[in-house]
Amino acid sequence: MDFIVDLPLSKSVWNRWLVLKALYPLAVDLRNWPHPIHGVAPDDVLALSTLVGALGKEKKVDVGLAGTAWRFGLSALAVVPETEVEVHGDARLNDRPIVDLVNALRDLGADIMGEYPPHKVRGKKLNGGTVAISAGTSSQFLSALLMIGPSTVQGLHIVFRGPLVSEPYVQMTLEMMRSIGLQIDRRTDGYFVHPQSAGKAFAPPVEKDWSAASVWAAAVAITGKPVLFQGLSWVSEQGDAIGPALWEKLGVEVQCTSEGVRAFPSEKKMPIAQWNHDFSQTPDIVQPLAVAAIATGMSIDFRGLQTLPGKESHRLHTLAEALHLLGATTTLSSDRLQAVSGTLPTHRPGQCFSHHDHRHAFALALVDCVRPLQITSPECVSKSYPNFWSQWAAYRKLSVSDPWV
Repeated sequence: MDFIVDLPLSKSVWNRWLVLKALYPLAVDLRNWPHPIHGVAPDDVLALSTLVGALGKEKKVDVGLAGTAWRFGLSALAVVPETEVEVHGDARLNDRPIVDLVNALRDLGADIMGEYPPHKVRGKKLNGGTVAISAGTSSQFLSALLMIGPSTVQGLHIVFRGPLVSEPYVQMTLEMMRSIGLQIDRRTDGYFVHPQSAGKAFAPPVEKDWSAASVWAAAVAITGKPVLFQGLSWVSEQGDAIGPALWEKLGVEVQCTSEGVRAFPSEKKMPIAQWNHDFSQTPDIVQPLAVAAIATGMSIDFRGLQTLPGKESHRLHTLAEALHLLGATTTLSSDRLQAVSGTLPTHRPGQCFSHHDHRHAFALALVDCVRPLQITSPECVSKSYPNFWSQWAAYRKLSVSDPWV
């Protein structure tokens, strides 16, 4: 019998709609999406909702650990006149990528004080023109500039430096903008965003989160218990909708049904012994897939991980920590993780730190399928998946009072 998984709404999609709604209010109708409130919306969405709610006002806003809200929100604040906002955040944001985006916005004439939080932003109409941005640090730099481009006087020619990482997320931004009538042209060196008002109102449907689905697919690989992702759409612009093609490597098959998408152990395709893959376009699903691979006896060589050190934790290091709990031997470089399965340790581990990183907490939950753990600060999962632990407890048939909860 399938376990019914109620995935959260995609914060990647939701956050982009929040920005587009704030900048082009007549073009976006969010009637299908719930109002962002605690317990329903991920923390990242709550933070960005607060920031865009400050457009045209004088306010102080704390975004906590929400890097997406920080990058998207800062850009939106910079282009709306009569905005005077001071943006604060967690100390970890000082170690996360933002400087290139701030400098690009300043090159366009934005009035932003501070290299790192707190930033003081005074919004104004920007002329636009040509701006260069690093494409290999964070795709959110490019998405942020794309979304403000139509509001500029002359339009915006965005030139990227270096290879583009997480390109599916940029494609998602482009498709969402085009769906409300905004025009973006691809050029050999980047994109040109036309200056314009958006078209008629579009009411986008809600979308469940494909990134979170990979956590459960990893659990299926480890436990053999099938799941049904209720309401998950097979047709999606989300980059991590590529998940099923990767789950196959773990011996997990999928099936589309009228209720959603099923994930179950395959009787045809067995897990492979050695898994080599480049995750530069889908870095958010590295952790669960790596844990599942090691837990099922595979060896891995994962490349394209250069953005992981700049996430909520240094994810190359924290992922290695999780794999060590399973007895794996790991080798790290700046953009690569190699791991070989080993003998499961017999001693009971002490407290395992989540590092306040939601995706690392998911990885530790998967380790717990094999080896019981006590996870510190498990509430950090609310950044993307507020009700994760209650569902996880039901799936594992554990009490929600267990120590990792």
